[in-house]
Amino acid sequence: MLVLAIDTSGPHMSLSLVDDQVLGALTVRRPEGGGRLLLPAVDQLLQLAGVESARVRAIAVVTGPGSFTGVRIAVATAKGLAMGWGVPVYGVGALEALARSANLPAGLVAPVRDARGGMVYCALYRVQGAALACRQPPAVRPLGEWLDDLPLAPILFVGEGAHLVEREMTSLHRQAGWVVLWRHPDPVVVGWIGRCRLLEGVPGQLLDLSVQYLRRPKAEMRKKDGRHARGPAGELRAP
Repeated sequence: MLVLAIDTSGPHMSLSLVDDQVLGALTVRRPEGGGRLLLPAVDQLLQLAGVESARVRAIAVVTGPGSFTGVRIAVATAKGLAMGWGVPVYGVGALEALARSANLPAGLVAPVRDARGGMVYCALYRVQGAALACRQPPAVRPLGEWLDDLPLAPILFVGEGAHLVEREMTSLHRQAGWVVLWRHPDPVVVGWIGRCRLLEGVPGQLLDLSVQYLRRPKAEMRKKDGRHARGPAGELRAP
């Protein structure tokens, strides 16, 4: 049951191939215009692992929140490959993937990503072995407001936004056992999540696979709010 995992929701482009073992993984810094490199990277990973695309039985793709462009690229690519290969595709939330990538055997884990402007993508989970129970669902919130709502108990903050939490932590938080860990979602973990769903017989999401932005892209917000004005040459110009 070979699964291909894809994630371009953050600053990296990450891929993995997992079966009952890890056959290969690739993580590189996501360059500008990285969408053109995603399919060649998939081909390269398959070649390095020595497997044909016909062996892939499902695709797992990170659906956000994160980079709007990166999420769109990954989801569109996953859908295209799934249709071409005739396999199911499973969406995996970036915050769930981060929580599981922390490798915490038990306790509270808080995945966090920088959403800019003092905002963060965040959630809170309780880990107990392989079980992951959601205590606060994924949301986009002001960093300070979110931290104020968290319990004064041992918490592992994990993600590309962990450094933001570290800057705001007080001695009281540290005494309570708050710890930060900078990490991006592990593509192998994303692959394992997809493989578990496949083995459990969970239906694929090809037709209803959607992105998890948690908020509208800035360009869409400006357009809907009527903030664009036309310049002298007729081009759209934001104020």
